[in-house]
Amino acid sequence: MDLEKVKIERNIIEGAGCFHSLRSVILVKCNHLRDVSWVTFAPHLEGLVILECKGLEEIISEEKLGEVAELKGNSNLFSKLGMLYLFQLPKLKTIYHHALPFPQLEKIIILGCPMLKKLPLNSNSAKGQRLVIEGDKGWWKDVGWEDESTKIAFLPTFKPRIYYEILDIN
Repeated sequence: MDLEKVKIERNIIEGAGCFHSLRSVILVKCNHLRDVSWVTFAPHLEGLVILECKGLEEIISEEKLGEVAELKGNSNLFSKLGMLYLFQLPKLKTIYHHALPFPQLEKIIILGCPMLKKLPLNSNSAKGQRLVIEGDKGWWKDVGWEDESTKIAFLPTFKPRIYYEILDIN
């Protein structure tokens, strides 16, 4: 089965939350999936791995998030996320349109995502962090930054990685 869409009903949103105890999500070859905005309903999400979802264009859709914002409340997106691994997502353009604080984030690995040109980071995202960002050298040199201070903050965090190392994600 190829997952195309996850629909969260209004009564679930108004309740305690549908993915309250969800800690990790691994999606593989969900080629019709366009976004995974539903992960915002997992307030304790610690790990997100997405592999070979050929149609994925964005992780969190600002439009879809806006539709439920008044119901869901203004939560801190990805406040517990410790790892974000994105592999072979040829149409991925954005993780989120605005910078996020990521207070727990330790590692980002991005390989095979040529259209992803901006990370949801700013100079505040780097404060007190020991973040490591791994990816293709060619992709890294094309990443656009919010401002020069953000670029300076995150340049030392990058480690080049080759796709065949994908199985060693520790």
